[in-house]
Amino acid sequence: MKIAYLFIAHNHPALLAGTIAKLNSENALFYIHIDLKSDQVLFAKALLGIDAKIEFVQARQSIYWMGYSMVAASLELMRLARASTLEAAIHVDYFVLLSGMDYPIKTNKEIERTLSESRGTNYLMFWRLEDLPDWLHKVQQYHYLNSKWHNQRVAHVFFGKVQLPFHRVERIRRFLHRFLPKRQVPRDLVPYGGSQWWMLTSEAVEYTLDFLENAPEVETFFRFTHSPDELVMQTILMNSPFRDSIHGREHYDRFIDAWKNDGDADFVTDRARNFNLRFIDWEPNREFPSVLDERDYQAIKTSACLFARKFDPVRSQKLIELINQGHDANCLS
Repeated sequence: MKIAYLFIAHNHPALLAGTIAKLNSENALFYIHIDLKSDQVLFAKALLGIDAKIEFVQARQSIYWMGYSMVAASLELMRLARASTLEAAIHVDYFVLLSGMDYPIKTNKEIERTLSESRGTNYLMFWRLEDLPDWLHKVQQYHYLNSKWHNQRVAHVFFGKVQLPFHRVERIRRFLHRFLPKRQVPRDLVPYGGSQWWMLTSEAVEYTLDFLENAPEVETFFRFTHSPDELVMQTILMNSPFRDSIHGREHYDRFIDAWKNDGDADFVTDRARNFNLRFIDWEPNREFPSVLDERDYQAIKTSACLFARKFDPVRSQKLIELINQGHDANCLS
């Protein structure tokens, strides 16, 4: 069982190094994309003492929240891992996309066993956008988020006191879209959404890369959508021969029927949360998502998920210690 771990990171080099040290084994390979706005040297230094197979993406992206750069970074990681393993004649069974603020909550042995017993299952959170109508604007309208000039999190940094607030730009954009026809996904693809973090078989990764190489109009379309990192993989794979291999597929229609009777707008996302085996706390009274700490240990301990997020090197330090102690105890028992 060979696993290629693909990381997208922009901060906390020591946290990333700790995660890679924890995941390191003879069956693991690591590929890392560092935001172009961050200092990659700091990450390289943090990883110096780890004897692991590590490669950095050279064609780095400046990543902007909700912009296409997140997808571009993921694709660069997938291409690098594919080329590197092909050159080394290594067959990878699973590709796992992680952020620099993720951490394994199961041991390497448990992760490898779960994936080995999956028999080609792909772990990808998904839902049809037509089942969650509030998401349809993400593909039906033009969005211009892959820029420092029009991004909710960074625009104020550049405009300073003479701000062009994000909500004002959005108000103009939405007004203009009253007079524009709804955009249609190319090739009659049914649009899907979900979390960007996934675990995919090598065959699914190969299919995705080949599909985008042969359908450049699809990639162009998603460059002007809202949060395409939560759309691209779902839309491609749920319209592909891999559709029935995706974890949760057999339950989806059943809980959609239940949701239509229930009427709760959060029902769909709640039911699909763990399709990708990621523990994430969306408690509204904390951050969104929560920065995990020792309060979350019991829930993590009993979870069937393999990874969790988000971790902070200071606030999550005690939790990481508890997780590691639990793993050590499992190894000794």
